[in-house]
Amino acid sequence: TYIDDSMLATARQFVDSEGLGNVVLMKDDLFASKLESSSFDLVHARFQIAPLGRGSDQIANHVRLLRPGGTVALEEWDVSSWNFNPPVRALDSLVELIGQSFAQSGGDMHVGLKLLDLLRGVGVEGNVRSEVLALPPGHPYLRLPLQFAAALEERLLSIVTVDELEQLRKECDAELDEPGRWGTTFTLVQCWGQSAA
Repeated sequence: TYIDDSMLATARQFVDSEGLGNVVLMKDDLFASKLESSSFDLVHARFQIAPLGRGSDQIANHVRLLRPGGTVALEEWDVSSWNFNPPVRALDSLVELIGQSFAQSGGDMHVGLKLLDLLRGVGVEGNVRSEVLALPPGHPYLRLPLQFAAALEERLLSIVTVDELEQLRKECDAELDEPGRWGTTFTLVQCWGQSAA
Protein backbone atom coordinates (compact mmCIF):
# COMPACT_ATOMS: atom_id res chain seq x y z
CA THR A 1 0.00 0.00 0.00
CA TYR A 2 0.97 3.60 -0.50
CA ILE A 3 1.35 5.86 2.54
CA ASP A 4 1.62 9.56 1.73
CA ASP A 5 4.00 11.12 4.25
CA SER A 6 3.05 14.63 3.11
CA MET A 7 -0.57 14.00 4.13
CA LEU A 8 0.59 12.80 7.53
CA ALA A 9 2.74 15.94 7.89
CA THR A 10 -0.25 18.12 6.99
CA ALA A 11 -2.38 16.30 9.56
CA ARG A 12 0.33 16.89 12.18
CA GLN A 13 0.36 20.61 11.35
CA PHE A 14 -3.42 20.73 11.78
CA VAL A 15 -3.32 18.88 15.10
CA ASP A 16 -0.60 21.24 16.36
CA SER A 17 -2.27 24.44 15.11
CA GLU A 18 -5.60 23.45 16.66
CA GLY A 19 -4.03 22.39 19.94
CA LEU A 20 -5.54 18.91 19.77
CA GLY A 21 -3.51 17.37 22.58
CA ASN A 22 -5.71 14.27 22.75
CA VAL A 23 -5.03 13.29 19.10
CA VAL A 24 -2.21 10.88 18.27
CA LEU A 25 -1.21 10.36 14.64
CA MET A 26 0.50 7.11 13.70
CA LYS A 27 1.87 5.75 10.46
CA ASP A 28 0.61 2.20 9.97
CA ASP A 29 -0.03 -0.26 7.15
CA LEU A 30 -3.65 -1.28 6.82
CA PHE A 31 -2.69 -4.75 5.56
CA ALA A 32 0.07 -5.35 8.13
CA SER A 33 -1.14 -3.24 11.03
CA LYS A 34 0.91 -3.03 14.18
CA LEU A 35 -1.89 -1.32 16.11
CA GLU A 36 -2.97 -3.18 19.22
CA SER A 37 -6.09 -5.36 18.97
CA SER A 38 -9.20 -4.30 20.88
CA SER A 39 -7.89 -0.78 21.38
CA PHE A 40 -10.53 1.47 19.74
CA ASP A 41 -14.15 2.31 20.45
CA LEU A 42 -14.63 3.51 16.87
CA VAL A 43 -12.93 2.65 13.59
CA HIS A 44 -13.97 4.80 10.63
CA ALA A 45 -12.73 4.21 7.08
CA ARG A 46 -13.73 6.33 4.09
CA PHE A 47 -13.02 5.45 0.45
CA GLN A 48 -10.34 2.86 1.22
CA ILE A 49 -11.74 -0.33 -0.31
CA ALA A 50 -12.68 1.14 -3.71
CA PRO A 51 -9.11 2.13 -4.64
CA LEU A 52 -7.16 -0.51 -2.68
CA GLY A 53 -9.34 -3.63 -2.83
CA ARG A 54 -9.02 -6.52 -0.38
CA GLY A 55 -12.23 -5.48 1.34
CA SER A 56 -12.45 -8.59 3.51
CA ASP A 57 -8.90 -8.06 4.79
CA GLN A 58 -9.51 -4.37 5.46
CA ILE A 59 -12.74 -4.92 7.37
CA ALA A 60 -11.31 -7.84 9.36
CA ASN A 61 -8.49 -5.54 10.49
CA HIS A 62 -10.95 -2.77 11.41
CA VAL A 63 -12.98 -5.18 13.55
CA ARG A 64 -9.79 -6.61 15.11
CA LEU A 65 -9.01 -3.11 16.39
CA LEU A 66 -12.43 -2.67 18.07
CA ARG A 67 -13.04 -3.12 21.76
CA PRO A 68 -16.04 -5.38 22.52
CA GLY A 69 -19.17 -3.48 21.53
CA GLY A 70 -17.14 -0.96 19.49
CA THR A 71 -18.44 0.55 16.27
CA VAL A 72 -17.06 0.21 12.77
CA ALA A 73 -18.25 2.83 10.26
CA LEU A 74 -17.49 2.52 6.55
CA GLU A 75 -18.12 4.88 3.66
CA GLU A 76 -17.64 3.77 0.06
CA TRP A 77 -19.09 4.54 -3.32
CA ASP A 78 -21.04 3.00 -6.11
CA VAL A 79 -20.60 4.76 -9.44
CA SER A 80 -23.90 3.60 -10.97
CA SER A 81 -25.50 6.98 -10.21
CA TRP A 82 -22.52 9.06 -11.39
CA ASN A 83 -24.05 10.65 -14.47
CA PHE A 84 -23.96 13.79 -16.56
CA ASN A 85 -27.02 15.26 -18.25
CA PRO A 86 -27.46 15.52 -21.13
CA PRO A 87 -25.38 12.35 -21.61
CA VAL A 88 -21.73 12.80 -22.56
CA ARG A 89 -19.12 10.51 -24.10
CA ALA A 90 -15.81 11.86 -22.80
CA LEU A 91 -16.77 12.25 -19.13
CA ASP A 92 -18.32 8.77 -19.12
CA SER A 93 -15.15 7.40 -20.75
CA LEU A 94 -13.00 9.07 -18.09
CA VAL A 95 -15.10 7.62 -15.27
CA GLU A 96 -14.74 4.18 -16.90
CA LEU A 97 -10.98 4.66 -17.19
CA ILE A 98 -10.76 5.58 -13.50
CA GLY A 99 -12.67 2.39 -12.71
CA GLN A 100 -10.21 0.36 -14.79
CA SER A 101 -7.29 1.87 -12.88
CA PHE A 102 -8.89 0.86 -9.58
CA ALA A 103 -9.61 -2.65 -10.86
CA GLN A 104 -5.93 -3.09 -11.81
CA SER A 105 -4.98 -2.80 -8.15
CA GLY A 106 -7.86 -4.99 -6.97
CA GLY A 107 -10.21 -2.08 -6.25
CA ASP A 108 -13.88 -1.80 -7.13
CA MET A 109 -15.90 1.31 -7.99
CA HIS A 110 -19.11 -0.52 -6.99
CA VAL A 111 -17.91 -1.74 -3.58
CA GLY A 112 -20.46 0.40 -1.72
CA LEU A 113 -23.09 -2.13 -2.72
CA LYS A 114 -21.07 -4.90 -1.03
CA LEU A 115 -20.42 -3.28 2.36
CA LEU A 116 -23.22 -5.01 4.26
CA ASP A 117 -22.08 -8.42 3.03
CA LEU A 118 -18.47 -7.60 3.91
CA LEU A 119 -19.52 -6.67 7.45
CA ARG A 120 -21.59 -9.86 7.78
CA GLY A 121 -18.50 -11.77 6.69
CA VAL A 122 -16.73 -10.68 9.88
CA GLY A 123 -19.75 -11.24 12.12
CA VAL A 124 -21.08 -7.68 12.23
CA GLU A 125 -24.75 -7.01 11.49
CA GLY A 126 -24.67 -3.67 9.78
CA ASN A 127 -26.92 -0.73 9.08
CA VAL A 128 -26.91 1.12 5.79
CA ARG A 129 -27.84 4.47 4.29
CA SER A 130 -26.96 6.11 1.02
CA GLU A 131 -27.03 9.50 -0.64
CA VAL A 132 -26.87 10.88 -4.17
CA LEU A 133 -26.73 14.61 -4.85
CA ALA A 134 -27.90 16.49 -7.91
CA LEU A 135 -25.27 18.93 -9.16
CA PRO A 136 -26.66 22.00 -10.95
CA PRO A 137 -24.89 23.53 -13.96
CA GLY A 138 -21.57 25.08 -12.97
CA HIS A 139 -21.24 23.14 -9.71
CA PRO A 140 -17.51 22.55 -9.05
CA TYR A 141 -18.13 18.89 -8.13
CA LEU A 142 -19.04 18.21 -11.78
CA ARG A 143 -15.28 18.42 -12.41
CA LEU A 144 -14.53 15.49 -10.08
CA PRO A 145 -13.55 13.09 -12.90
CA LEU A 146 -10.89 15.58 -14.02
CA GLN A 147 -9.63 15.91 -10.43
CA PHE A 148 -9.37 12.12 -10.23
CA ALA A 149 -7.51 12.09 -13.55
CA ALA A 150 -4.91 14.48 -12.13
CA ALA A 151 -4.51 12.51 -8.88
CA LEU A 152 -4.41 9.13 -10.63
CA GLU A 153 -2.41 10.15 -13.68
CA GLU A 154 0.35 7.60 -13.12
CA ARG A 155 -2.20 4.78 -12.87
CA LEU A 156 -4.15 6.02 -15.89
CA LEU A 157 -1.02 6.19 -18.02
CA SER A 158 -0.58 2.45 -17.54
CA ILE A 159 -3.82 2.07 -19.54
CA VAL A 160 -3.73 4.92 -22.09
CA THR A 161 -1.02 7.07 -23.65
CA VAL A 162 -0.18 10.62 -22.55
CA ASP A 163 -1.74 11.96 -25.76
CA GLU A 164 -4.94 9.93 -25.31
CA LEU A 165 -5.33 11.12 -21.72
CA GLU A 166 -4.71 14.75 -22.69
CA GLN A 167 -7.24 14.53 -25.53
CA LEU A 168 -9.81 12.97 -23.18
CA ARG A 169 -9.26 15.79 -20.65
CA LYS A 170 -9.80 18.42 -23.37
CA GLU A 171 -13.01 16.72 -24.48
CA CYS A 172 -14.22 16.55 -20.85
CA ASP A 173 -13.52 20.27 -20.40
CA ALA A 174 -15.53 21.02 -23.54
CA GLU A 175 -18.46 18.89 -22.34
CA LEU A 176 -18.44 20.63 -18.95
CA ASP A 177 -18.43 24.04 -20.66
CA GLU A 178 -21.66 23.25 -22.52
CA PRO A 179 -24.52 25.39 -21.15
CA GLY A 180 -26.97 23.52 -18.95
CA ARG A 181 -24.72 20.57 -18.17
CA TRP A 182 -25.72 19.11 -14.81
CA GLY A 183 -25.19 15.77 -13.12
CA THR A 184 -25.58 13.43 -10.21
CA THR A 185 -22.87 12.21 -7.86
CA PHE A 186 -21.79 8.65 -7.30
CA THR A 187 -23.81 7.00 -4.54
CA LEU A 188 -22.20 7.44 -1.13
CA VAL A 189 -22.97 4.28 0.84
CA GLN A 190 -22.49 4.36 4.60
CA CYS A 191 -22.52 1.16 6.66
CA TRP A 192 -21.93 0.77 10.35
CA GLY A 193 -22.30 -1.84 13.06
CA GLN A 194 -20.97 -3.01 16.40
CA SER A 195 -18.58 -5.78 17.23
CA ALA A 196 -19.71 -8.50 19.61
CA ALA A 197 -19.83 -7.34 23.23
